[in-house]
Amino acid sequence: MLCMVLAASAVRLAPTSADAATYIVHMDPAAMPSAFSGRRSWYAATLAATADASDAIPADQKIVYVYDNAIHGFSARLSSAQLEQLKKSHGFLSCSATRPSRGHDPHLGLPRA
Repeated sequence: MLCMVLAASAVRLAPTSADAATYIVHMDPAAMPSAFSGRRSWYAATLAATADASDAIPADQKIVYVYDNAIHGFSARLSSAQLEQLKKSHGFLSCSATRPSRGHDPHLGLPRA
């Protein structure tokens, strides 16, 4: 049962494009139109505007995390074409690709005493 759940979630999170990567996108909160109830809905609508016809994942499911303290923005899985469209969006400030991190545990690989 657990294997089926994990397999289903892996399919859901799979990128739609071979060049998709996760980006942290910094947005200007003052640029949010008053028609939106919150920043997450604004970010989802902005992502929806960058989607192409072959994109099977809804925009609100592409958002990995919403940043609301140190910066205002979100992280999302985007193709290079979607990123270029997003850069033209109202309120876009900057973006950076995320890098995978490795845990630093000095105890891994040491023999037991």
